[in-house]
This record gives sequence, C-alpha cells and structure tokens, in this order.
Amino acid sequence: MKGRIKILAVLFCMAVGVPAVLNGLSSWKTRVSGAFLRAYPPHLLTAGRSINLGVNSYYIAGASGPYLLLGNYTNPRVALRVRTGVMDTMAVALAFPAGKAPSLASRLSVAGPSAFVTDGLQGAVYQADAGQLQFATSGSLSAYGFNQAAVFDGTHIGLRRYDPLRHQNILSLYGPGRGQVTDHAELLTKQVDGVFCTEGKLLHSTDPAVFIYVYLFRNQYLVMDSSLSLLSRGHTIDTNSVAKIKVQTYADSTRSQLAAPPVVVNRLAAAAQNHLLIASEVLADNDPDQVLDGAAIVDVYELGKGYRESFYLSKQGHKRLSDMSIYNGVLYAVIDQYLYSYALAPTVLANK
Repeated sequence: MKGRIKILAVLFCMAVGVPAVLNGLSSWKTRVSGAFLRAYPPHLLTAGRSINLGVNSYYIAGASGPYLLLGNYTNPRVALRVRTGVMDTMAVALAFPAGKAPSLASRLSVAGPSAFVTDGLQGAVYQADAGQLQFATSGSLSAYGFNQAAVFDGTHIGLRRYDPLRHQNILSLYGPGRGQVTDHAELLTKQVDGVFCTEGKLLHSTDPAVFIYVYLFRNQYLVMDSSLSLLSRGHTIDTNSVAKIKVQTYADSTRSQLAAPPVVVNRLAAAAQNHLLIASEVLADNDPDQVLDGAAIVDVYELGKGYRESFYLSKQGHKRLSDMSIYNGVLYAVIDQYLYSYALAPTVLANK
C-alpha cells in the first residue's frame, strides 16, 4: 500500500508539477543557438480568424466534423466547441458516470467520431460520442497510473508512465475494454534522471497511423506504428543531442525538480499527413537574436525523410504559444487566451 501511495505521489507531481514547470520555462529566457541554418520559404501560412477564449487554460483536444474541441486544464468537466469555419464558440459540459469525477491530471482528446478522457492520476479511461460528450467508463489501469496519453482509436492508446523498477518514464500501449497494457520500455532512452531527461510530447497521427514522441530537451523524435513498434528515430535540425538539465531529488525519493534552467529544444509539436511541425526554442545562425520574443519558430519535418523548412508564427503581441494543432490544412494555435487559425500553403504538407 505504501508503495502505491509513493507511485501516486510521483504521478501527481509529474502530472501537475511538470506542466507547471514547463509553463514557466519561457520566463527563464534560456536561449541557445547552434551552427546550423534554417530554410524560410515565403508564404507558408496565411493568417485567418481569431477568437478570445476568455482564459488561458484551454488546450486543443482535437477535431471532429466541423468542430474543434478545446479542453480546460483547470476544469476538466468543461470544454469549448469551436466551429472552425467561423470560429464561434459554445461551452459544453462533460458528463461522467455517477460517482466518477476526473482529476486535474485528466486530459480530453478526440479520435475520429469519439472523444476520450484519460485520467493519469486515477488510471481511468472514459469514452463518449464526440458530439454528445456523455462519457462512460471504457477501461481502468488499476496497477499504475500514467502521466501522458495519446488516443489513436478505441483500441490503441499510447501511454507514457513512470516505471518504479526502472526509475524512469516508459511508453506503453493500452487496449481499452481489455485492460491490457504492453510495455515498450526500450523506446525512451535515459540520459540523466530518467524523468526530466525523457520529458516530451506523445502524440498521434491518423495519416499515416503512427504515434510520435518528441523529446523536450534533446534533438530527437520517435515514430512508431499503432502498436508502438519503432519505425524510425528522427533528429531535429539543431545539434542538442544530450539533455542539458540539472536535477535535484528530494530525500524521500518521490519528488524531483529541475535545479537550474534547462535548455529547451522542442517545446510543442503537431502532426498531420506524414508531417511533423515542431516549435523550436533553438536559434539558427540565420535567426534574429530576439525573434523568440515576438514569434515561435516552427520547423517542418517529413516523417522518414527529415527536415523540410521553417516559418515564424507570430505571437500577435502576446506572451506565450501554449498549444498548436493541424486540421484540414489549417494550423490552430493557442496563444495566451486567444485561438488563432492559419491556412497552411499546400506545399507544407506535401510529400517530396
């Protein structure tokens, strides 16, 4: 029992503490540059509509039909439905089974016609029709929770969870309804502490059907099939191959924190149509010194082939790009409390 309590403490610290740390990274102004150049073709994106979301706690859960669905970090029972053509909004309530309440570690996601809520702290998975959002319990990961999930469909959910035996994050595949978890511990490679050094973003793409993991503090990303079998290890254009972090572990060994400002490499990522877009924090030799104050640098990669090109995504006079996603050739970006849309040029997602 004590062991499970310690594991839940670790999970809660990572589910709540790690995002809080990452949200504050921009204030540390840790900037690095490397001996490389970016390609900046003109006219890669065109600004579209924007809306004021009212608060800065929304994230992009996914899209279904004509709607984009936004979840809320601070209120997991509320979502925002955005009609993509005109960018009008409607607040919707998420209904859960009697006696079930999602924790602050839960995340909403959309996969095709279905919506999912994955609660890493409670180890619960809920599923609903994306249009109704009346959730039913889909499965439970009773042994251990998880600190990140990417829902590919109703039978394939990629998980990142803390393995107490290996003392590090690992990737696992979960099959809702069957309660089956298959570990793929070989995928994430430890460099420092096993937790912060493996920090990153787990996401999925339906065209092709792949999971992608983008490391936060090093220039690497993994591409895996829907069963989490490794297809390739790719590298971002910068030269930061080793995580530049310093970690302090508390005496009870259940908590750790970054002891010094880290070098962030790949802060955000979005995938679509065999392409990966990464918001990089590393300046190239041809980037202006202060460009990150007013814009995000977005690098475009073609899966299996590597780097293609880059563009600047303006922060529109605001402070922080917190999320981005691609749907029907449109890039959606959450910047502070605003949602912006940008039409991508057809060449951005074209295969070469």
